[in-house]
Amino acid sequence: MDIPTDCLIYKNKLYNLDEINIFDEINIFDEIFKDVDNKSKYSIVVNKMSGERIQINNLNRDMKYISLLNIVKKEFNIREYYLTYLMMGDILFKSTEYTETIYDLGIQSDSQLTVVINQNFISRDECKLCKRTNSKYNKTNIKYDITINSMHHSWGKRWSKCKYDCIICNSNILQDINVNCCIKCKCFWHQTC
Repeated sequence: MDIPTDCLIYKNKLYNLDEINIFDEINIFDEIFKDVDNKSKYSIVVNKMSGERIQINNLNRDMKYISLLNIVKKEFNIREYYLTYLMMGDILFKSTEYTETIYDLGIQSDSQLTVVINQNFISRDECKLCKRTNSKYNKTNIKYDITINSMHHSWGKRWSKCKYDCIICNSNILQDINVNCCIKCKCFWHQTC
């Protein structure tokens, strides 16, 4: 069957676009976009070890794992300096998966995740190269939750030369991921390293 170009098929019914007033009466366009949204957005449940749970809505399959982790940290009010992971079953997602999509990691509609928080993580307060820390009198040695772009720019360096590796794991640091930084050494490390 050849379909004329001035027609639309929706739910096995052929609509002639000359009859556009029908679309206004039945709000078919709203219905079409609602169907598309329902297929691309979904919800998951995240549990804390304490039993507290939240539901996160309006996720899409192209969301990066780091974005989901940041939403979870915000919703549970987890302090930024605690090392935080998500688990699904017996799979623990680590910083190496920050740039993966949640769909590629197997996190799909109605997935049950558990947030794992290491509250004893204190090593992030010390630069791994020079061993400087933030002291009572000087709180500017170490910066937390910054991007390499922002620090690179504040140092007056060119944006096209913004490429850094983590001083702990030696992997490339992506420009949109929050990391820790030593102002004196001008070095960076992942929050989870």
